[in-house]
Amino acid sequence: WRLSVKVGDLVKFSGGPVFTAAESGYAATGVIIEVGNSEFRDPHKRSYKVLWADGKETKEWFSYLEVLSESR
Repeated sequence: WRLSVKVGDLVKFSGGPVFTAAESGYAATGVIIEVGNSEFRDPHKRSYKVLWADGKETKEWFSYLEVLSESR
């Protein structure tokens, strides 16, 4: 796991055992399009807007995202 997520990173939703059922409602992958809560240095306190492969946009917390590929 990386310590941060940035715009352009390819991610997947990874909610762990608590959100196993919710994972089926997400597209397989998404791209970070916005980093919120920029006043916080700690990435765990930031939200991230994700554009999912199915066209939906959601805001997610760092702990529910797994980076698959970093943007350059």
